[in-house]
Amino acid sequence: MNFLLVNDDGIKSKGIESLAWELSKRGKVFIFSPETEKSASGSAMTINNSIIIKESHNFPVKVEKAFVLENGFPVDCAKTGIFALKNKFNITIDLIVSGINRGENTGIDLRYSGTVGAAFDGIEKKIPSIAVSLASYDFENPRFLNAAAFTGDFIDKNYNKIKHGKWKDYLFNINYPDCDNVTEYEFTKPADFYYEEYYEIEEYSEHFRMMLRGKRIFDRDFNKGTDLYAIENGKVSISLIRPEYKYDIPEKF
Repeated sequence: MNFLLVNDDGIKSKGIESLAWELSKRGKVFIFSPETEKSASGSAMTINNSIIIKESHNFPVKVEKAFVLENGFPVDCAKTGIFALKNKFNITIDLIVSGINRGENTGIDLRYSGTVGAAFDGIEKKIPSIAVSLASYDFENPRFLNAAAFTGDFIDKNYNKIKHGKWKDYLFNINYPDCDNVTEYEFTKPADFYYEEYYEIEEYSEHFRMMLRGKRIFDRDFNKGTDLYAIENGKVSISLIRPEYKYDIPEKF
């Protein structure tokens, strides 16, 4: 099996290293990763400039090839990876895996996530895709390995369903809880919460700077059956997501 492994936390992240280790047990791993962290980049991509891509020869896990995008976004990693593997190396991708993200991707965070954005690009190109996140912001959390092991096992047991089943056009968004002895997973819907945002403003002589701050507000739906509820109760959350916009055409307006 040929895996395209991408992420938004950068080539040196513990998450992508952990996933590379697990996936390399199951097939050939090809990495396309940003050089530095590109969190919250959503669907951003490079359109008016060329992307500098260099092969990494010191990635800590033995993989087929690892490439670093010096000036690219996570979606660029998916797009360039898909194109380069097919047209430069004659490789057919069987599965795209994005992650492991540092921090959960639940609810409205799906809109902003570079991890999810990269995986969506695979779905749009009819390539089975999985996004994986760990509900922790600790760069060195050892549970990245647990989340990677769960992902590998899930692929082993369900790849045919992911590729050929009724959900083949959906992104499998996996969120792994930050706890030990995780034995269960459940299929969930995204929680309905939002952020109360504000900016800290710093004044300077010729300019001013703004730093975004905020906190989650939970006065909507984050109850049983949602992704956030599952991981806060020690279960792996798996949400099946479509990358499409809902619309309506009113008969009369």
